[in-house]
Amino acid sequence: MQLTFRTSLGGPVVASVTAEYQGCQWVWVAIGAHTLPALFQYTVSEQPIQQRILTIARVSWPYPLK
Repeated sequence: MQLTFRTSLGGPVVASVTAEYQGCQWVWVAIGAHTLPALFQYTVSEQPIQQRILTIARVSWPYPLK
């Protein structure tokens, strides 16, 4: 999953978040030209971060569960 944050529709990218569905259990966050240290993929409730993001966005999207 890759989320891209822009200042406006078609505007410059100000941040991005990448979370892999297979393999790695880490999430990468980049703000501008700076990549932050990787974050663990699972939330405190053991819910994958991808599912948490989809829930917040009220989007239903199939993906492999752990």
